Amino acid sequence: MAQRSGLVALLFLTIVRVHAETTVPPVYGGNPYANPENIPNAVAPYVHFKSPNPDMHFTAGQPVRVLADGLDPDAWTVDNTGTPVVELFVDGVSQGSTSEVSPDLRDWNEFVLTSLTPGTHTLDLVGHYKAGNTNHGPIIQIIVDAPPPHANAIVLTQDLVLSGSQNLNWSDATITGNGHVVKSAAGWTGSVTIQNCLVTGLGGLVANGIDVATQNGSVTINDSIFEWTGAVNVAMSGSGSLLVKRNQFRANCQIDLRPVYIPDHAPIFHANGNPTGTKVFQGNNVGYGFVMFENMNGLLIGGNSDAESNILIGPRCGFNLFRCQNCTVRGNYSTHNYRGEWSQGFNFIFLESTGLLVEHNVIRGGSWPVQSMSGEFRYNLVVDSGHEWVRSIGDNSLFHHNIFIQTTGDGNINTGIWMYQDGHNVSIFNNTFDCGGTLMNWSTSVVMVSAGSQMASVRNNAFTNAFPSYTPTTAITFVDSINGGIGYVDYNAFWNPNTANGTRYSSGTVTGHTVGQAGFGAHDVQANVKFAKALALPYPTKEGDVWNRVTGLSQVLASYRANYTPLAGSPLIDAGDPADGAGTDIGAIGAGIANASDQFGTFGQVNGNFPPFCRLTAPADNATFATGSTIALSAEAIDYDGTVSKVEFLSGTTVLGASTVAPYAFSWPSVAEGIYTLTVRATDNKGATSVSQPIHLSVGNRAPVIRSGAFANPNPATVGDAVAFTVAADDPDADALSYAWAFGDAGTNSGAQTSHTYIVAGTYQATVTIQDGHGGNTSSGVNVTVLAKLSGGGDPGSGGGSGNGGGGNSGGAGGPGTTTSTKPMTVSAFAASLHFDAAGKDVCSFSGTLMGLPAGFNPAGQTVLLNIGGVTASFTLNAKGSAKSAAGTFQLKLKTTRDAVSKKSVFKGGNAPFKAVLKSGSFTSAWSDEGVTPSTSVKSKPLTLVALLTLNGVGYTAEIKATLTSAAGKSGRVRSRL
Repeated sequence: MAQRSGLVALLFLTIVRVHAETTVPPVYGGNPYANPENIPNAVAPYVHFKSPNPDMHFTAGQPVRVLADGLDPDAWTVDNTGTPVVELFVDGVSQGSTSEVSPDLRDWNEFVLTSLTPGTHTLDLVGHYKAGNTNHGPIIQIIVDAPPPHANAIVLTQDLVLSGSQNLNWSDATITGNGHVVKSAAGWTGSVTIQNCLVTGLGGLVANGIDVATQNGSVTINDSIFEWTGAVNVAMSGSGSLLVKRNQFRANCQIDLRPVYIPDHAPIFHANGNPTGTKVFQGNNVGYGFVMFENMNGLLIGGNSDAESNILIGPRCGFNLFRCQNCTVRGNYSTHNYRGEWSQGFNFIFLESTGLLVEHNVIRGGSWPVQSMSGEFRYNLVVDSGHEWVRSIGDNSLFHHNIFIQTTGDGNINTGIWMYQDGHNVSIFNNTFDCGGTLMNWSTSVVMVSAGSQMASVRNNAFTNAFPSYTPTTAITFVDSINGGIGYVDYNAFWNPNTANGTRYSSGTVTGHTVGQAGFGAHDVQANVKFAKALALPYPTKEGDVWNRVTGLSQVLASYRANYTPLAGSPLIDAGDPADGAGTDIGAIGAGIANASDQFGTFGQVNGNFPPFCRLTAPADNATFATGSTIALSAEAIDYDGTVSKVEFLSGTTVLGASTVAPYAFSWPSVAEGIYTLTVRATDNKGATSVSQPIHLSVGNRAPVIRSGAFANPNPATVGDAVAFTVAADDPDADALSYAWAFGDAGTNSGAQTSHTYIVAGTYQATVTIQDGHGGNTSSGVNVTVLAKLSGGGDPGSGGGSGNGGGGNSGGAGGPGTTTSTKPMTVSAFAASLHFDAAGKDVCSFSGTLMGLPAGFNPAGQTVLLNIGGVTASFTLNAKGSAKSAAGTFQLKLKTTRDAVSKKSVFKGGNAPFKAVLKSGSFTSAWSDEGVTPSTSVKSKPLTLVALLTLNGVGYTAEIKATLTSAAGKSGRVRSRL
């Protein structure tokens, strides 16, 4: 990722390692709902899923990354990691075990599942501990879908570099990146458009999948799915627009997460710059990593309806704004799964950003869900924190009509809102703080103002249920300020039913005042707040339904409005500060005289009315039908505050039919061949409408889909060798496939596996065309290098012929033959860096000596053809014996002498040391037969590989003995034993 100029490092508080639950939650400090986010004093072992979250979807054929974390209390004394060996079961079948993945970088256990079939799969974790015991973690389900139908297929065989005014336009396509990257040349002015695509395999853990910088171009990414792909990184300037809508960045994308917050390592989407056009990030799902914006003004994140909400659920899932001004973050759902060994978990982090409007969001689960907010923060639901709900607030900020609750966690809650970075003139008013009562452990104040910070006022807030479970006799100070840090504190309510130990304010909170005076608690309420419903424990929202948009953000917020509305007779009703207007209640929700600021839980309403919810229930997404079929469509629709009057079925923008009575259904007759996007639109009794998430149908034939591209073995080959060719493909319609090979030398053959023999040295493009018999076809190719044969003696003849290399058919015995000049090569050193989890990133270097080069040998213009580990590179030498290309470098060291006649330095003949470096290859395939796979974890494994080299018609070969050290799914190191 591009280095961000001016981004200063942040020094955060040191956080102790946090522990987590067993399958049946233990009671720590009286909390049966303790979860892995925040249990510092747990002593029982546990394992837990970090990713994916339950009910997430993936596409068949794409790897699924499973991350687990756990605690083994006995392991600390053994290896200082505290992490158990974790075993993963899929549908009851063990997928093997892993120990911690690189504790200095990740602190988790990782599995990569590569062969999940379409359908629902059950995932189960088992922890194996140093003491010999085991236990199960929670069981989750995930859904694997058939590949969505698309009209086009795009397969990258190399990086795609955009230059000049060239545009990238992918529409209705399946993109197969094969580890390659979409990037831009300097000065690029074009645009990127990706619409209705399945994007897979771009980039990887190290390389961004899309990494472009445009001047005056736009970036439009809509209605697409990103899986097993690297981050999207765009830099923009000039007159373009940024429109990113209704995409899914799924939990199997490839980004490098770390246990400690490092901005460069976790964005799945990153946009930098301030183009003058519209800038919107809206209606997206993100299951892995955060979304980051830099130096961008006037950005809208989210929108005004459930359909426009961004849903972010998973590890490091949140928004990061750096040096952004006057942006709106509205109607988003963020759950940051930072449990286990992780630290510095942020949901919304705003560094050096001002003028923000952050409203109508659900923010759940980080150690600091909200960090460095500067602007207006209102109508939000903040659920759970590892340390503080809010840490650090910018000058002149307003925090009002929010609900802050604690439903999980135990003991590591430092405070609620903590101002510690010199913010001034901040107002905290009309919020509800429910700290969880005896089931939590509230260790310090709910609002704290540290030295150097200053609040203008804390008023009209409801504080309840702050209970110190570990030390219940401790007195909680609800509002704590050092050296008179708050100017006005009054009209707040305090209700702590489980303890008599509690203090409203620290002494000296308001300079020159004592508690009970005007401006310092004179009008506070200290009585039962009488909310409509007690705090729901555990957190009641099923986040799989939020992810799949069955439950909308508006429902979640509306349910908490209902819970925290004061009942009749509540002392909160119309009891707020009169200076804030008639009908000001204490707390976030009003119940008496109407007040214009009473807007919590109204997100998604149109003129006070909630639009209906609707979704297609049949057919299934990505279903296929024969041409001319009659397709049965059905839907469900619900109106939260009224009735549904009509449900319409749409193909694109065309209304196919309508239904006014549940169950809502329509029969679509004689459907023509094509690929269709269907939605359903519901209208309620007040005229409000909503449109469902789309599904995709394919009617007629679909082209075959390549699962593993054309492959040749051996490659390079030698003239006369039989080369085996393979390819793997599926047909979405289950048609029988045919395979037609063209080997690049006029030879042809058929079959998914076949062979061919080349009779002339050279480089050939072998191509296979795959057909389904119904007009659908696709193709794949592979370059094959064929080396000159190192010839031996001729066959004995019965004749008298002689000659170099071949006996006659009617002569004597025949000669011993000659070679194309074969000479020995030694390899004195070899090293390789392998990346099992990112194709095309391997690097190797080796050195040795070529024997017996002729005197006067001139390297200028000579070609070196080099193959090692299945990767071939060609170099053209200069007069000094050196060459450099994108594939690497090669250098001969020729000992020269001055020629007596020409007076020029010439090679005197003999041995020539060399050094070669190959990069951006995939050497691991050469060792697959020896058991080296992405799941291999070894300390010292012996390997054997062959290096082949041709120079000036001379063939050289050497066998290399090496050892491998690697960790499962990660880069490994190979060193020669020579």
